[in-house]
Amino acid sequence: LKNKTQTIKENSLIEFNIEGNNPYEIYTVYKSYKAFNDEKDLTKFTYPIIDYIIFLDSDDYWELNCIEECVPRMDGVEVVWFANKHLYDNVNIPETRQPTLFEYYNFDKECQISSEEWASKTLQMGRKSFWFTVMGMIDFNFLKNIKLKHYDYAIFED
Repeated sequence: LKNKTQTIKENSLIEFNIEGNNPYEIYTVYKSYKAFNDEKDLTKFTYPIIDYIIFLDSDDYWELNCIEECVPRMDGVEVVWFANKHLYDNVNIPETRQPTLFEYYNFDKECQISSEEWASKTLQMGRKSFWFTVMGMIDFNFLKNIKLKHYDYAIFED
């Protein structure tokens, strides 16, 4: 890893680029400022302990404070799922707007639910699909423990 961030600021994320072998084309790795005592620690840092993972497709974007908003909400949960908005940048807005998943689920405020509650609600609604993609942060240890696998060339694997 190569640091992009040179100074440590309180309540900030330290940015790193991956150098060398990067088959998944990971753009940036972030680490909390709390992981470093001083700039000397920062310059010696080479290998991260991964706390959380979050995905961003090339055709999507996050608001600037997205990661900073998610990290504190990860306390005691495996997944933080956040709402999305449709952005029509130089594209005609469709006459009929597709509801977001939060609208389908009638989530209108922040809440905490179990995976069982989510699965039950999904079945009650008759939903046959679910997508997560760029709308959440996952505890990396949880992801490793469930042994989730993505298969190459599977359509809509996210």
